[in-house]
Amino acid sequence: MSSQQSAPCQRRAVPFRRIALWLAAVALSPLWLSPAPAAADWRIEGLFLQELFYDDNVTLVDDDEIDSFGLRAQPGLRLSQEAPNSLLAIEAELTHTRFFSESDLDSTDQRGAVAYNRQSTRINFGLNAEFVRNTTRESELDDTGRIDRSVRRTSFAGGPSFTYLTGPLSRIETSASANRVTFGSDEFNDFTNVAGQFAYIQSITPRDEAGLVFGVSHFDSEDTENTEAENYSLSARWTRSPNDRFESTIDVGLRLTNSRFDEPDGRQNETNIGFNFRGELEWQFDQGRLNASVLNAAEPSSDGSLRQRTRAQSIVSYRLTERLSALFTATAERSEDIDAATDEDGERLFFSLSPSLAYQLTEQWRLTGQYRFRGQELDNTDLALSNAVLVTLTYNSIPFSF
Repeated sequence: MSSQQSAPCQRRAVPFRRIALWLAAVALSPLWLSPAPAAADWRIEGLFLQELFYDDNVTLVDDDEIDSFGLRAQPGLRLSQEAPNSLLAIEAELTHTRFFSESDLDSTDQRGAVAYNRQSTRINFGLNAEFVRNTTRESELDDTGRIDRSVRRTSFAGGPSFTYLTGPLSRIETSASANRVTFGSDEFNDFTNVAGQFAYIQSITPRDEAGLVFGVSHFDSEDTENTEAENYSLSARWTRSPNDRFESTIDVGLRLTNSRFDEPDGRQNETNIGFNFRGELEWQFDQGRLNASVLNAAEPSSDGSLRQRTRAQSIVSYRLTERLSALFTATAERSEDIDAATDEDGERLFFSLSPSLAYQLTEQWRLTGQYRFRGQELDNTDLALSNAVLVTLTYNSIPFSF
């Protein structure tokens, strides 16, 4: 690691309007790229979710815990058009959450998303965009674990992806994305993250693939230190599919992060070198499925810096009977700041265990019962634990075509 001092500088505000226009263009472009109306019918589907829950530590802190019953209602709509070589999907959701004993945490959240995919003989092209307006109680509790109260959070994200078959056994994969996150309070730092990735994949055997993956990103935080960071990564990838039911992928490589931030004696530069790792496994067995993943990478965060995250997750689903199914999710994570823009390391340890049972009442109605056990430790604080019980009734409408 190395650092050096340069002359103080003032940065202009992030061009939010330009980013918003760019994301809007990404979101709307599938509408004129989609197939002609005669090529495929439109399909509309509705969803409604009603959930009753209890949590004995809503904000997951080690003192002054808030326990409350609550009610969540979520109507949603999905509009799609599918043709032989393309798919356009538009989704919208509205979620209202009410806490019976802590009304300050109540929220009404919105989500909208557009996804478009088009395939040809050698080319696969995709576009996606997502708008999410929720609160820090939902998003920041998952991200940094630091929430003193519920603050409005708005996120715009989107970008294209492109796959080109260079030959019968090789392909090129490229993607780009932009993410703009703003908060309704100065307690959190607005930030923008722009990223791109290029990968070359070569089939070694009918069941094995190998490749090289290069990634670059630019992180821009509106914190008091005016933090900026570029992150470069180079990884080797190996994918193995011994049969149609099992697939595993491993990415291993190096990361170089260059950060710049203000201090009283001037603008500082710091270089940090680390390693990236991503492992994924998917196994389909007779009555269920197992998905497992391990990740070690640098990710943007509202605390004003990139965070080095090590995360392991496992999801197991199993069909017990024709109508009854079980699901178990386990997550463990360790994260810390990787630049010197903050005086504290910002280390966080987090875990979550969640078993659930779902019963299909009818073709459209499903009843789910879930237990969730979470814990986290921030810096030198004591371990905070949370127990939650959730009962959810979900309705999926019969699709309507026109």
